[in-house]
Amino acid sequence: MFDGYIQIGNIVKVHGLKGELILESPFDELPDSISLIYAGKEGRQLSPYRLETLQSRPKSGRNLFFLKLENVDTRSDAETLIRSDVYCAENDIPEHSPLWEEDLDIIGWQITDNDNHFGEVVDVFETPAHFIIEINHKSGSVLVPWVEEYITELDEENHTVIAQNLDRFL
Repeated sequence: MFDGYIQIGNIVKVHGLKGELILESPFDELPDSISLIYAGKEGRQLSPYRLETLQSRPKSGRNLFFLKLENVDTRSDAETLIRSDVYCAENDIPEHSPLWEEDLDIIGWQITDNDNHFGEVVDVFETPAHFIIEINHKSGSVLVPWVEEYITELDEENHTVIAQNLDRFL
């Protein structure tokens, strides 16, 4: 993995004659804020490419995206990118995008509420509306929705979830 980047998929094949590519991703959606991607094969440096188009085309349970890159205009140009890993810059991803939640494992992290220790994260559940964090608190298990009203910051260096207003769940 490259610092400052999040892998969003792999180029699996070429589509058509005009340089379109098919990206397979673990994500069912990619943010509209991505305008520049970085592609490279294992062990090689990443090269930047400006996105012209990015369209979701799910097929048979796979998250596929058709993409067209600036200056990749022929099938031959596109074929050089097959089997490349594709990344985007972390700062191109909105703060509450699913790309953040799926990329980060916070189980075992401590959780603080207004600088006071509240408990430890024991599980994370996905619901249609948002993620739910299960916290082992001295009073028992507490479920907290992952929304700005309660979860304010992630301190990756100290493996801590910084929160507020958690007393509402006791």
